[in-house]
Amino acid sequence: MYYTVGMSIRPDWDSGDAAASLETDLAALISDPRENEMDDLLKRAQVLTQAAAAAAASQVSAIHFAILAAKRAPDVYVPADAKVSRRERIEFAERAVVFELSMRLAMSENTVRAHFHMADALIRRLPTV
Repeated sequence: MYYTVGMSIRPDWDSGDAAASLETDLAALISDPRENEMDDLLKRAQVLTQAAAAAAASQVSAIHFAILAAKRAPDVYVPADAKVSRRERIEFAERAVVFELSMRLAMSENTVRAHFHMADALIRRLPTV
């Protein structure tokens, strides 16, 4: 059985035990293959693929909103009394959050920026999706 949580689809089995469960299922399938067991394994693979796509979309969205938040409140990265213009504070805050995201997510700054621009374009062009 599968259930939906928000936009992501998740199986009703614990993901922490997913590998062990799948190994047990595969061992049983190999020794005595049954059509319904095979169908269950294929459905699990399908649901995990959908969950991975939903997680990737959520990650892109989180990157987008983190960068927007830094641009709207650059004081998190640049002190309010710094002797730089508002534009420079915003630019520095954006660069800082992109760097921080790249370190936390183990991806290049260019990839973080590409995710931001992809999310921005999708939000502007497909606001109801």
